[in-house]
Amino acid sequence: MSVHTLKTIPVTIAFIVICAVIVLLHYIIFQQTDYSHESVILFGALDQQLISKGQIWRLLTYAFGHMSMIHFFINLPILFILSRSLERFFGSFKFFLFLILTSISGGILFYFFYEGPMPISGSSGPVFGFIGILTFLTVRYFDRISANDKRFTVMMLLIGFVSTFLIPNVAISVHLGGFFGGILVAFIDSLFKQEKVQTTE
Repeated sequence: MSVHTLKTIPVTIAFIVICAVIVLLHYIIFQQTDYSHESVILFGALDQQLISKGQIWRLLTYAFGHMSMIHFFINLPILFILSRSLERFFGSFKFFLFLILTSISGGILFYFFYEGPMPISGSSGPVFGFIGILTFLTVRYFDRISANDKRFTVMMLLIGFVSTFLIPNVAISVHLGGFFGGILVAFIDSLFKQEKVQTTE
């Protein structure tokens, strides 16, 4: 990938670099590739009790950390593919807003519905938000979407389904919060586009 291409997706690159730096800091500080309760809390993980005490930034910061190095490297390819595509389509500013909003929507559902024993970190909230955005675009503009893009959306939905409901110890609430948050922001964005078209006619 050329330098010119990378310059067109600055938010994607920044997001991945921040995630990678946190993974590296985890290893430097704790000397382990599988993280503990203490280590993920230090780097902004979701924790219902701490959020209730006022640490609401965790509704966002969890999205930049991970539960292990393996977790990060599993998420990385899908994160990069989805982020790159959507940032090019929407532009960096709007994509940045979607990244923030879908991360928070995943965090909010975690806060109200998660019943697991561990605090949670990972980019699953925004990743599923991106899948939600992609799903909305495919349905909303079905006749304009190429067959390849439709297959890609179906593949992402299948991966999302498997990783949410068939893999144990997954924070389902974060996945669903991100996914439906993505659908919502894409729907709202489409309304603004429709209003703009009607205004210029």
